[in-house]
Amino acid sequence: MPLESAAAPAAQQSPSCSRVDRVASVCQVVDLEQARRARGISLRGFAAENDVPRSTLQDRVRAVQDDGLPEQWRPFLESEVGLGFVQRLLVSVLVVFVLRGGSSVELVAEFFEALHLRRLVATSPTSLRRVLSQVLEHTQTWGQAQFARLAPTMAPQDVVLALDENFHWRQMLLVAMDVATGFVFCERSSETRDGETWEKAVRESTTGFNVCLRAISRDGAEGLRHCATRLGVISGPDVFHLQCAVCKATARPMAQRVVRAQQAVEASKDECAAVHAERERDEAAPRGPGRPPDWDARERRAQAAVVSAERHAMTMAKERAAMQASIRALGDAHHPVDLVTGEAVSAEQTRARIEHVVTDMQAQVERAGLGQRAAKALRAVTARQGDLAAIVAWWYQEVRRRLLSLSLPEGDVAWIIAVLVPALYVHRRIELGRNENERMTLRALWARLHAKAVACTSPWSTWSANQRQCVWDVVQSCVRMFPRSTSMLEGHNGQDSLCQHQHHQLSEDFRKARIVVRNYVVQRADGTTAAERLFGGKPDDLIEHLCSRIKLPGRGRIRDGRPKPPALALTG
Repeated sequence: MPLESAAAPAAQQSPSCSRVDRVASVCQVVDLEQARRARGISLRGFAAENDVPRSTLQDRVRAVQDDGLPEQWRPFLESEVGLGFVQRLLVSVLVVFVLRGGSSVELVAEFFEALHLRRLVATSPTSLRRVLSQVLEHTQTWGQAQFARLAPTMAPQDVVLALDENFHWRQMLLVAMDVATGFVFCERSSETRDGETWEKAVRESTTGFNVCLRAISRDGAEGLRHCATRLGVISGPDVFHLQCAVCKATARPMAQRVVRAQQAVEASKDECAAVHAERERDEAAPRGPGRPPDWDARERRAQAAVVSAERHAMTMAKERAAMQASIRALGDAHHPVDLVTGEAVSAEQTRARIEHVVTDMQAQVERAGLGQRAAKALRAVTARQGDLAAIVAWWYQEVRRRLLSLSLPEGDVAWIIAVLVPALYVHRRIELGRNENERMTLRALWARLHAKAVACTSPWSTWSANQRQCVWDVVQSCVRMFPRSTSMLEGHNGQDSLCQHQHHQLSEDFRKARIVVRNYVVQRADGTTAAERLFGGKPDDLIEHLCSRIKLPGRGRIRDGRPKPPALALTG
């Protein structure tokens, strides 16, 4: 006897199962169907056997029949395994698309509507907001539990923090992120951003972590410089903000020069075409008295004007490309290793390389006549050349300090700094290359440096496997913590701002839960999270934790499809 024939006609309002008994009630309907097929038992008899009111069993059968699912999906989704899948799908969508991606619950409701799951599980915006509030609460609790589990076993870590402010309308957030691991230590609202406020935020956010702050990477804000002084660590402006300032001052004027030159080319071509058309009209008309116009000379002058305009446009485009290349060269100059030769670059050499790039940009600015704004941006770069070189000098001191802690001979330490450090630094830069050509060049350089490092005549061949691993780990950690740029922090702040624009305002619970997901859930291409890179241990599965804590919502109600009467109904 088919299940549909025993079910009563569908009512306008589908009965809702208790959240506690949702899985049990579905299993009961499945057992009823199996008993009918095996023994031919009636609904009344099955209800008596299982001590369930017949009306309750009828309601549960009607709910399964009236779930709005395609007929082929029902056997799976109306089962214990299927409901578990729907629950994980619901939680995953809220975590990935709403909490992490900044999407709205209205879009999630449309997503479940398109999947024909709205009546299987209540996914209206209101129901989703209730579930989301539970997700936020349990995510924060889970993050605290992960910290309590991983922090005590954490090995000592030296960290370099990137500090910056992020603004959400009138609210200012102080954000601190580890340069090496990408772990967000701090994201708190504040009314001020002076050195004392920043110092307090850094100290409180690193409490409980087995970390030692070594340096700060920052923009040009004075409050951050005073913060580093109060903390007793070195700080330096990152090259990213210097490049950004120069780009803002030069990009638009250079682009406008190219556009005007292209417009001049089009105007000269139109003038040349007009001269040619006028000549054709003149030659087609009857010849009048007087000397005829010298159309050849006119066309030569018009064509020469086109060639001159095209040459000028090409010059403008080349100057624009040269300025863009110089801005990129400013970033390339701030490396402790020459990415062309693979040689170590000292602080003095770094300063000389930056000076050479700045001198070249100043010549381009004067030649293009870009004005005071561009000159001011270049003066800021010039003023910070010493700070950029000091960061390189500090980094090499930090590398030497860590290597000496391994009790290596001075000759081996010098070889590591001259050979192994550049090799691993180049290997680190491969995945950060701008394009495939640059990555191929770096791979070729890495192959040459690696062969040199592991040659039979190098100290590497005399070390034990354990000693090699220790040296490798120390150098790798140093390479990761070179404070060259805060662009990763700017990317985080940008994503946070996009989420803020989408939701108009973010509650404190929402922001804290986002940080938990950012630190403990989001993975890099190598499959590691920021927490795993910092603590050295893998966090648990957040989605699994949420599924064990959050109950699946009841069935969605059947909406009344009748059209609503107009607000101002006309009366006869």
